[in-house]
Amino acid sequence: MKYWIPCELHTHTTHSDGRQSLMELAEKAKKEEIRCIALTDHNTISGNSDKYNVMKQTGVHIISGLEWTTFYGHMVILGVKRYEDWRNIEIDNIDASIEKIHDHGAIVGIAHPFRIGSPLCTGCYWEYKVKDWNNIDYIEVMSSDVLKDKSSNMRTLDFWTDLLNQGFRPTAVYGRDWHSGGNAEKNVAVTYLGIDTLNGDFDSAVLNAIANGAAVVTSGPLLLMECKLKNVNKIYTIGETIQLEKSDGCIDIDVSIDFTVRKDQWRLGENMTLSIVSNKGEIARVPVDVNRPNFSFDVLHTGIKWIRAELYGFIDEQQLLIALTNPIYFKM
Repeated sequence: MKYWIPCELHTHTTHSDGRQSLMELAEKAKKEEIRCIALTDHNTISGNSDKYNVMKQTGVHIISGLEWTTFYGHMVILGVKRYEDWRNIEIDNIDASIEKIHDHGAIVGIAHPFRIGSPLCTGCYWEYKVKDWNNIDYIEVMSSDVLKDKSSNMRTLDFWTDLLNQGFRPTAVYGRDWHSGGNAEKNVAVTYLGIDTLNGDFDSAVLNAIANGAAVVTSGPLLLMECKLKNVNKIYTIGETIQLEKSDGCIDIDVSIDFTVRKDQWRLGENMTLSIVSNKGEIARVPVDVNRPNFSFDVLHTGIKWIRAELYGFIDEQQLLIALTNPIYFKM
């Protein structure tokens, strides 16, 4: 059993260019029913000095991180235990730096890779030449304002899908790039992470969930997916891999949509559509009735390498991707 925890993985405070203290950030997260945030100030970890006091007072868990902010792209590092120096990175040697970060027990993700870059946002557009995409733990497939940044988010979704089709498995997450408290906003997306326990080393549980693809991005309800084979008594969840045999026939796909989670934080139009997507394209599309939130599909496994679920709907009369799961993978 996994516990699905709403998290925000990209935040800033007054220790870089944010306009809120860590306490203010955590208090706002608590009001938005976010259980965990990652502190990712630009090129500094000084904001973590008050981390444990803030966690104790608010109950919001805080992951130590930072955002490498360079001329060739922004990269988020989570689980930092020491300052990771960015100053010697060149456009063609990012892999070596990532390997050092992994050696220190942290994970890395690409922030808003298709956001407009210089001169409007220096380095916001990703230009680093990644030699091995297995080194990238996650990508912000959705970032910032899901309405205003709809175009760049769709480019990132296509880019991520292409990486999946090539056999790479970076996890898709949402990054708010949260700089200011401000007034309460509706339909701000979150990343739900599937962790195995609420006790013990919470930092490791969060990092493992991201690294293993146990993540769901949503601007509203929680979208979950499970798969099982007809002749195997085992259920596979988001991020896991199913070992297929030639004798296996259909894959049973079960999708559920939980409309009760954080229900005061989002508001959607009535018309929603569920899509089941694979490396072979869309394989099913059905309308969604909020009173019947469970769906089942039978899919032939031939040629299937991965499957994910996507939920489409309307926010402020604009149709867009509301939620998506990371894939369940298949291996012959």
